Amino acid sequence: MTAADELRAAVRGQQWAAVDRLFDQHFFALLLTSPELVRDAFAALPNEWYRQHPRHVMTRGIAAVTGPLPLVAAEAEEAFAAWVASQPEPAARDLLGVLAARLRALMSARRFFEADTIADRMRETIRGAREHAGFTDVLPPALLRIGTAKLLVGDVLTAFQMFADAHRWANAGPIHPIDPMVRDHLALTAALNEDYIAAVQWLEGRGERTTREDGVRYRYETVGLVARALIAVGQADSAQASAAVDNADDEGTRLSELWWVAVHARARYELFWGDPHRGVSLIRRSRQLHAAGAMPVLAAKLLRADMADLLMMLGELPAAARELDALGVTQPHPAVQASKIRLELLRGRVDEAAQQLADVASAEGLGPALSVLGAQVERLAGGEVSQRAARRAAFFVRDSGARSALLEADHELRAQLLALMGGEVVPAGNDYGYRFRPRLTRRESEVLRALGQFETVRDIAAALHVSPNTVKTHLQALYRKFGVHTRDEVLRHLTE
Repeated sequence: MTAADELRAAVRGQQWAAVDRLFDQHFFALLLTSPELVRDAFAALPNEWYRQHPRHVMTRGIAAVTGPLPLVAAEAEEAFAAWVASQPEPAARDLLGVLAARLRALMSARRFFEADTIADRMRETIRGAREHAGFTDVLPPALLRIGTAKLLVGDVLTAFQMFADAHRWANAGPIHPIDPMVRDHLALTAALNEDYIAAVQWLEGRGERTTREDGVRYRYETVGLVARALIAVGQADSAQASAAVDNADDEGTRLSELWWVAVHARARYELFWGDPHRGVSLIRRSRQLHAAGAMPVLAAKLLRADMADLLMMLGELPAAARELDALGVTQPHPAVQASKIRLELLRGRVDEAAQQLADVASAEGLGPALSVLGAQVERLAGGEVSQRAARRAAFFVRDSGARSALLEADHELRAQLLALMGGEVVPAGNDYGYRFRPRLTRRESEVLRALGQFETVRDIAAALHVSPNTVKTHLQALYRKFGVHTRDEVLRHLTE
């Protein structure tokens, strides 16, 4: 007999002690699998029973929540907190319940750093627990909330660890029905780290969202929708990405704490295959709806980088620079670092881009997008990419499944990397329009500038106070570095 069958029989027979036992052991599991049964059970319980079992004032409040916002009635939370405070030695699960209520309230109020502090207290409570009654049912959802709080302040690694702990607890006994949604969270964090192969593995066997906008399952399934959208874009599956970003754009997502992931995925889709102008408008609307100060830290960084990338794709480099400057001095994020390096490349400042890349590599190492940008830096600096840089970029892309990173490269570099990956195909997309800027000596730069001002070699020589033969020597070097044969080709190349 399942827990739901036991609950149904206990309510029918008015066996309230059995109802208490079932809710203590299986409340969250039952809420996921049989929400209407749980609400019917609470409705059938006599008021006197709640006075004798005050823990379930809170569980009843949780069960009553419908729709995308996880807000429990304040009177239920206050009554539960007062009861826990009155206990000589409160159970760890009840202490977690009080903290989880505070966490929900702070996250709903967009007070993310305060929520992060509560999340740390929840972790300490779990680590310090001397008894673990009810943990197999309570900890998976509690750890999901802790991980989400960490994700919103940009601590993706700790978020992943919390979600992994939730997965472990969900499988500590009979598999908890929350485990598929836990795997959605793990898939999302993997995708945010550009590890799309791992993300797909976490989603194996998962279905789509249920159709009812009701209860905790609906809220959890939002994560799977945004994860799928991010994965499809990251894997450069343009057809699948188009459908996935549309599926992720629903009322539940827009009202959830992870609304920004759907915006991020849509912005990347418009950047690579759609209309960058539409992506810019999307982010501007999102900023109007979510004030900058109330935006999660990770959301602010990713959407700022997205906006800068979209503006770069449109050729609006000064506006892109302002977007990146607005982040100020914050803990770096790979997406922001990639945007800054790309901006330097598009400005023709290859040396500055190379230095930024070296700083990132020495501090944190390179992921797929940054490794491809590293190869692009080499190509723009010298016209060729070293085998080491090309193989490194191809390895990172192949190992992670982050084929969208190849769209960081110009067409020739992209073809070279795809050949190293065994001839894979990436859908054609929008092009940043990188231009080769060879390194020139000081004298070559002077000759190049003079070439646009004077008609003859003799005039250039007179202006630079050198011999005509010296000018001819520098012109030959310029032709060789630009891969051209005439003065007009050099000038045309520079003005493209």
